[in-house]
Amino acid sequence: MTDTIVETLRTYVRANQARYVTELRALVSQPSVSATGEGVPQCAALVQGLMERAGLCTQAFTTDGYSHDNPLLYGEYGAAGAGPTIALYAHYDIVPPADPERWSVPLYDPVIKDGRLYGAGVADDKAQLFTIIKAIEALAQAGVSAPALKVVSDGEEEQYSPHFESFMAQHRDLFKADLLLGVDGEAHETGPVLALGLKGTLFVRLDVQTAAKDLFTGYSPVVPNAIWRLNQALASLVDRNGRILMGGFYDAVAPLSAVEEAWLAQVPFDRPGILRHLQTQRLLVHDGADYYRRLTTWPTCAITSISGGYHGAGVKNVLPGTASATVDFQIVANQTCDDLEAKLRRHFARHGFEDVQVTVLQRRGPHKIASDHPYVEPVRAGARRAYGIEPVMLPYYRGAGGVGAEFQGIGVPSIWLPTLYPMENNMGGTDENVRVQDVLDGIVAIAVICHHLCQAR
Repeated sequence: MTDTIVETLRTYVRANQARYVTELRALVSQPSVSATGEGVPQCAALVQGLMERAGLCTQAFTTDGYSHDNPLLYGEYGAAGAGPTIALYAHYDIVPPADPERWSVPLYDPVIKDGRLYGAGVADDKAQLFTIIKAIEALAQAGVSAPALKVVSDGEEEQYSPHFESFMAQHRDLFKADLLLGVDGEAHETGPVLALGLKGTLFVRLDVQTAAKDLFTGYSPVVPNAIWRLNQALASLVDRNGRILMGGFYDAVAPLSAVEEAWLAQVPFDRPGILRHLQTQRLLVHDGADYYRRLTTWPTCAITSISGGYHGAGVKNVLPGTASATVDFQIVANQTCDDLEAKLRRHFARHGFEDVQVTVLQRRGPHKIASDHPYVEPVRAGARRAYGIEPVMLPYYRGAGGVGAEFQGIGVPSIWLPTLYPMENNMGGTDENVRVQDVLDGIVAIAVICHHLCQAR
């Protein structure tokens, strides 16, 4: 049986495909690197214009940590009524482009090859922000009913949105909703994904100083080597299997529900395809259930950088007096950043590493909606209706970030709906790209889900 709502929206999207491609290319052409500030205000103005032309009433907030250089964008569509109010989130900033000299296409002059649009930041997250905006346009122009919608777009997400929590504290009523739909990340290679949460993160820098200056390596028998000292401290954090060794680290981690265990067992697992996608030769897993359980539910401890000693030309027999590393701890529901920081400091003290200085660079709590929450099934049914197949259900997405923790703090649960096919999009990397068809399908999917949620309350 033909679904007239889905077909109406698909027809509208197909009729506007050429314009969509032109507009998306213009969006990707505008840099918006939050790490340096390059192009961020100009991109914000471009996004706000897209939102207004789609039918949203918008505001660009420049207070409480936000400014004209990094505004928080907000838009409303429709009026609150008997149905639910749905918030939608995606970010307009991007990471610094990876290895610009290795790109085969210009960073900010998007080209289309073999059905893929290439450009810095197109996958993370500009194309997915675009799907939200154009889904609302399609609902409005095609005359399809929708609940009250609130769109939030952040220009600091790649820096862990340092001002969002304080801004929300001053504007709680603005963000009140029944559900947040986050549109970021990658789907599964077989089809759409719904993730019930994102992990939290505690990002720290560890510093060791064993001498006030670098010495010759001949002093190694009598003066500690800062790099060895730091490596020993890092090695104390995990065992050979990656299990985190801090006392009490797992105490608050709740087991998965039976439903969530069943979901993981059903996720298709393509080992050769995943190896190609990740460009690695080896996985630390046994099978598909093990892969997705680790990827989506395990807390993690990842060394992200380590430095010390001499890295110049030639050789230098230096005994390093200082060394540093950065570590990203990702945590799950019921764990907190404050508790993790305290456990980390106690761990180093108990193992004789009192000299390791811990500096917290970023912190963000985890968030997760219960698998039996009343909004899970309507969103799942809407995705099934839009894509024509059952979505892959995951307890968590594989990463941390987003603003779901802040929304959860005011009583708004979230579900994450990445709309991009995962293989070969090189998200955040060289020759980043999206399949144009994924963008078109994503527009339809978000519009259908929003429409489907009209009767969810």
